[in-house]
Amino acid sequence: MANNTNAGGCQPEMDNLPVMAYVPWQQLKAVYEPENAWRNGTLFPEIRKPFAGRCCRRG
Repeated sequence: MANNTNAGGCQPEMDNLPVMAYVPWQQLKAVYEPENAWRNGTLFPEIRKPFAGRCCRRG
């Protein structure tokens, strides 16, 4: 059996969990200038989600 540990400790309790994703259509409203896009990690301001510094575990 493979060792599935990772450095962050954020991993599901079980392997092979069923997953379904929903990705809505994105409307192009605005874009960052190239240097600002590089700094923010995205060209699109609507999807910029800064790292919150929290682990994915609950409880």
